[in-house]
Amino acid sequence: MECILKKHLTYEDAYRIAVVRRRTWPEKKELSLEEFARHIMPTDEEKAEPDSHAARHFVIRDGDAIVAHSHVFGREIGTSAGPMTILALARVCADPDHRGKGYGRDVVEAAFSVVDCELFPVCIYQTSYAVKPFYEKLGAHQIQNRIVNSLSDDPGKNPFWNELVMAYPKTVALPDGDIDLRGEGY
Repeated sequence: MECILKKHLTYEDAYRIAVVRRRTWPEKKELSLEEFARHIMPTDEEKAEPDSHAARHFVIRDGDAIVAHSHVFGREIGTSAGPMTILALARVCADPDHRGKGYGRDVVEAAFSVVDCELFPVCIYQTSYAVKPFYEKLGAHQIQNRIVNSLSDDPGKNPFWNELVMAYPKTVALPDGDIDLRGEGY
């Protein structure tokens, strides 16, 4: 398991992440591998973040190839109790040729460890019902809050595209009411 702070991500590793993502979801061809690699490179703002709250990529390698990946970053959301900075989990994937080895679990547990060491109070992310049991075994739970994006042209529309929203750990209760992502889904 390797943790790469996004501020230190190289283009070569960004490309390797693009490859494992494409191998995991071959139908998602909205960007070429090169475009996706450029898209996930750190911005100047991200390069200036303190290490404690910097976005992270957790990866497992097989030689030079990245065969499992998760990405986490801080995100300020709006809740009925006021603003809250949460950990966002995105791009969890494992190469189809390396499945069954526990790599997906390993990169998600590494991501959740950022919450466990109390850098963020909770991790919120979208997923499908097909993998809900996987996340529940790791201590997450489905949340029922409506998800919105007040910065969108259609602020009431859910900015997530997957079927459900989950939070880790299950011991954290989010305030009732809408969760405003204040930006696009991830």
